[in-house]
Amino acid sequence: MSNPTDNDVSPEEPFLSNQTLTVIGALGSILLFAFVLWLAYLPNRPDDPLAQTAEQRLQIRMESESAWASKVDTLEVVDAEKGVYKVPLKDAMELTVKAYQAKTP
Repeated sequence: MSNPTDNDVSPEEPFLSNQTLTVIGALGSILLFAFVLWLAYLPNRPDDPLAQTAEQRLQIRMESESAWASKVDTLEVVDAEKGVYKVPLKDAMELTVKAYQAKTP
């Protein structure tokens, strides 16, 4: 029998290589971070501040449009002595077109 020497003994191959362990560690770190994020932040998430702002903007828009419509669609006397009247927009456009048509030969 021969005595085994250092040259005759083959080193045992590791079960996982260093590169594989690095990839597994990186993926594990990412998954651990995602889990901590989910555990700490997502259940305690505050209400969306823009949702209330959108409702407020819609309410302001509706009020503005109704105020504008009431100003555009009403007939009022601004100054009777000077003959200044506020005419509804649609009527004013029709009167202007008729005035221009009357001036053309």
